[in-house]
Amino acid sequence: MAEFVTSDLHLGHANIWTKAYADRPVYSTEEMNEFLITRWNETVSVNDTVYVLGDVCMGKIAESLPLCELLQGHKVLVFGNHDRMFRPKNDNQFHKWMTEYSQYFESITNEMVWNDRLLFNHFPYSGDSHDEDRYLSSRPQKSRLWLCHGHTHQKEFVSGPRQIHIGVDASIADYAPIPMDLVISTIQGEL
Repeated sequence: MAEFVTSDLHLGHANIWTKAYADRPVYSTEEMNEFLITRWNETVSVNDTVYVLGDVCMGKIAESLPLCELLQGHKVLVFGNHDRMFRPKNDNQFHKWMTEYSQYFESITNEMVWNDRLLFNHFPYSGDSHDEDRYLSSRPQKSRLWLCHGHTHQKEFVSGPRQIHIGVDASIADYAPIPMDLVISTIQGEL
């Protein structure tokens, strides 16, 4: 029973796989979905736990969210800006989306601390996939803890002071969830 962390699968997203965005090694959204599901299941067993730090799916949610059923392991979601419960129009919509996503995730939150050692949030302390930092009110406050984050779609694993980018687009991820042992050993090497 191993633990993994990942983010930014964007299952069902029509443009994320292109060079303009994440430059994934596929030629269509359907091929990307199949590729990411295969890479996940080659890495994660049914008894493993995966922390997904946001932006799990996009596009037509009725088509993309059910793809999470194909992902092996116990899944915990720390939601990001493209997950439907991030900015609901009202409380009823928030509860509706929490119920929908709960079919595929054992737990859902907007931030969590892992083993008193790491902070999990979709957003980095600083940095963005755009020219300026967005979603400032949703970003974690800088703390003594190292932060595992997604959102930026960058290739670098160590993304800044006390920041680890764990998205599927990080070069170290090779489009699959990253073992927590690798995250911990990287942080220890940086201290």
